[in-house]
Amino acid sequence: MEAASFRFAAAVLSLVALLAAWLADVGGAHSLGAYFIAGYATAMVLNVFLPHVAATVALRAYAPGTATALLFNLPLGGWLVYRSLAEHWIEPSAFAVSGPLTVLGIAALGAALLWLGNRHVAAAGRRSSQDGMR
Repeated sequence: MEAASFRFAAAVLSLVALLAAWLADVGGAHSLGAYFIAGYATAMVLNVFLPHVAATVALRAYAPGTATALLFNLPLGGWLVYRSLAEHWIEPSAFAVSGPLTVLGIAALGAALLWLGNRHVAAAGRRSSQDGMR
């Protein structure tokens, strides 16, 4: 995976997070947006462990992004889900379904974005640098 394809995927997923937050704000409690942002936060919490912590343990070396994941994604994502449930913005029974579906959707989107990034963004960068050598 090239850095350009990762930056592309991270940028698009960040825009998706902003969209989820906006939908939750506009829709309010029990809205599609409320479940979407809670599911997105759950995906970011799980992302702490897979791949960041798992890679750090398996490689016996620091994996890039692990500190950020532990310091930000884990506490903030966990807090958002906790508060969403505690303040009744989402119902536990509905979140038991929507949460895992959102996590799977975010994972699939991330994989698709990395594939697109490798195919188009990184390739464009390679072509550009090759053109500069001529």
